Amino acid sequence: MSVDITFQPSGLSGIVAQGTYVIDAAKRMGVRVSAGCQGIEKCTSCVVQVVAGGSLLSLPSEHELNALGQERLDQGQRLGCQTKIEKSGELVIEIMPEQKQDNKKQVRNTFRELPLDKKLATLVELEALTMSEAMDAVVHKALSLGGKVKDLFGRAGTSSRK
Repeated sequence: MSVDITFQPSGLSGIVAQGTYVIDAAKRMGVRVSAGCQGIEKCTSCVVQVVAGGSLLSLPSEHELNALGQERLDQGQRLGCQTKIEKSGELVIEIMPEQKQDNKKQVRNTFRELPLDKKLATLVELEALTMSEAMDAVVHKALSLGGKVKDLFGRAGTSSRK
């Protein structure tokens, strides 16, 4: 069985199979949830808001309960890497903006106090992270396109059998 899923605010939508995790569905459609999530139950960087279709989803995991708390779960917030789509239907998910850990002033002051060699090393590291994120975005777009082509051929194959 399949699930119609729409991601807001981008409006991207598509069909995914039951048993797919929300974060995997997003990646497949080229929707960026969070670069920081590794799916290993150590963060809350992939928080999403369930707008519609919450009954289609798995029950909150223990990690979600500990990380988000009952109040946020009751408001429809879930972790994309922990939330499995278990039933057919229509699902609408809003991607939450990533929370910034440090404010700009604090980062500037910390950077200002570093010796020159540490500043240079930090800048090189930031450049490497930026390039890595850019490459991830390119790969995810390519995978998204491949998934859409596969879905198109799959639909064409099932319609020709009827």
